[in-house]
Amino acid sequence: MDRHHAGMGTVLGVMLLLASMAASETPIRDVDRLFQRRDAWGETLIATREAYVQDFMAPQSFRPVRTDVLRGTDSARRIEADVRDVQEMALVATIGGDDYHHDQAVWGEPVLIASDGTHVPLSSLEPASVSVGYHELLLDHNLGHEPLQIGSRTFAHGLWAHAPSRLVYRLDGQFERFEAWVGIEASAGGNGSSEFLVLDYSDPLPALWQRIADEFPQESDRLTSLFHDEGFIEWFHADDPTAFIADQVKARLQELGTAAGELPERFVSVADKPRHIRDAELLALLVDVAERIENLQHARSVITAIDLDGLRQAVDDMARRYPERFVQRDAFMEALDVWEPRLDGLSEGLAQGDAHSVEAALELAELQRSIILSNPALKFDEILMIRRSLNSPSLGLPHNWQSNCSLPAVGYDDAIVRLDLSNGHMKTVYAPEDAVFVGD
Repeated sequence: MDRHHAGMGTVLGVMLLLASMAASETPIRDVDRLFQRRDAWGETLIATREAYVQDFMAPQSFRPVRTDVLRGTDSARRIEADVRDVQEMALVATIGGDDYHHDQAVWGEPVLIASDGTHVPLSSLEPASVSVGYHELLLDHNLGHEPLQIGSRTFAHGLWAHAPSRLVYRLDGQFERFEAWVGIEASAGGNGSSEFLVLDYSDPLPALWQRIADEFPQESDRLTSLFHDEGFIEWFHADDPTAFIADQVKARLQELGTAAGELPERFVSVADKPRHIRDAELLALLVDVAERIENLQHARSVITAIDLDGLRQAVDDMARRYPERFVQRDAFMEALDVWEPRLDGLSEGLAQGDAHSVEAALELAELQRSIILSNPALKFDEILMIRRSLNSPSLGLPHNWQSNCSLPAVGYDDAIVRLDLSNGHMKTVYAPEDAVFVGD
């Protein structure tokens, strides 16, 4: 399968990026008709995919296009898509799994090609909608008003759309192919990272996936953490969905190393089962793999950021400020002393994906959390806050020379929530019916 058309990184973040907007544009009856609720997560996905393939994909020649994560040091990547059946095309650039700093996404020489061979530069067309993570959509030049450049390749025409970005163009089935060069603008100085996607914006799949995520939030969250806030739109389009999921599980198990525990044995055990059982168990296994990888990544971040001397200073400060209310000083100091000689070994073990090192690092994270939350100044158990998607227009934040009135009125997924400090869970207090801004 073409590397641009395969891989497991394209529904959750991208789908959530599109879902808040697509939900209002996709007829509810389409989602209701295609969504096939079953008792289990895997069975629901399989049945829903079958309904989607039969109803929506049968007459379609379009397949989503996706690159891997392209970084500022990479050269330009050539992509193309068959858009004969596409009414609205969405060009999406993600934040590449980290943050949006320096993610100056460029679509170089983007062109639509008609059946008679006519080439229409995309920069000559007016987009139906635009959402960019910083500044605005720029045509044919970068922020410095210089020609667009990716690596050593320069472009006379193109689009500069800082990630996270989504550009939608109405095609109305008038074109056969879309071609472009993609990558990070050279002026980012080797920084930045993005994935580039070409999607069918009229596809009901974003809204359909949102329905699945609403029904099975835990499983969906696991995949979100695994695929950099993305998911698996390609699985819905894959010619062999069983092989597609199996390949993803196998690759992630190799990434986990010994932290995979019993999961490789589970993977082997499903091979000879009937297909409908095997597919459901592979999907369940993928969710468990995601949880293990999330724990491994969290453990590595704990060891990288841990500051035992800083924690000791915090313990001494709380004991000095609150001598009657903070009585855990000696116990905390003793615990920190125990961990001191273990840090180097933990770092080496985590680099190899050692399961015991993961468990130990998570214990250390819990000790750090206990110390911080034992501060007598923290008398509350919950925080009232705004939850907002990273894909909101301009992150819901105006530039420092602007005010909130400069923000788009719609396109948000905001809610007022209560954050439980004891477990990190959030409970919605208020969420507007429409995709409007919530804030001060």
